[in-house]
Amino acid sequence: MGRWQRIGAVISVLWLIGSPLYLLVTENEPADRSYAACIEDSLTTSTRMREKGQQDEADTWELHSYDWCLRAAGYMSPVGLAHAFLEGNYHSAMLWGFLLGPIALLWLVGSLVIGKVRRAGRDLRSLE
Repeated sequence: MGRWQRIGAVISVLWLIGSPLYLLVTENEPADRSYAACIEDSLTTSTRMREKGQQDEADTWELHSYDWCLRAAGYMSPVGLAHAFLEGNYHSAMLWGFLLGPIALLWLVGSLVIGKVRRAGRDLRSLE
């Protein structure tokens, strides 16, 4: 394997690893905001309960609200992303296109450019 092919293979592998990670991060940003807002509301509610003298209810509320907020936030896990890739519907086809399209484009354009440069180099040598 030539030097340029190795560089292309490394770039392809980095894209295959990095783009799903990027998808996870961007999909979970709204969930982070939702979770933070839910926890803030929950703490406000438990503070009001404590002000009314409902200490036990406030403790129970706080204990369970973390789980409720976590479920309601809608985080995407790596397993959830794998399921999204394997569902076999339009959305998964778009994900595969996003993942493999740039790699195909990289190899196509790279092969054309390197082939053209090599041919130009051979033509210049033959003129000498």
